[in-house]
Amino acid sequence: MGYDLYGVVDGRYFRANIWGMGRLRNVMIDAKVDLAADSKSPGNLSIAAYYAESGGAKPSLGDCFCTNDGWVVTAEECKHIAEQLGKWLVKGELPLEDMLFVQSFTAYCRGCVDQEGFTVH
Repeated sequence: MGYDLYGVVDGRYFRANIWGMGRLRNVMIDAKVDLAADSKSPGNLSIAAYYAESGGAKPSLGDCFCTNDGWVVTAEECKHIAEQLGKWLVKGELPLEDMLFVQSFTAYCRGCVDQEGFTVH
């Protein structure tokens, strides 16, 4: 089990297993990526049920990385993630293996800015 990320326009792909996504979430928190939002969490609802119940509101950015239910991370959010992680990576506070993984995710987010974002499955 893991997380498959697909670019909205061109289907570009990034994969993270459960450990990897947990690590990315922790790094995004350390890098001050704003994972909070005013909308409520999807909980145990399907995407269709969540959208219907929430009046079309999207869950928080952080919630998008907690499930693989197809949530969309927008181009604006991709840009924010890439910028914050880029600044944070300069510090070099990760072991090399983690650093390379986070760099790959940062590049993926940067590349999805012009692709209307990506979906998390």
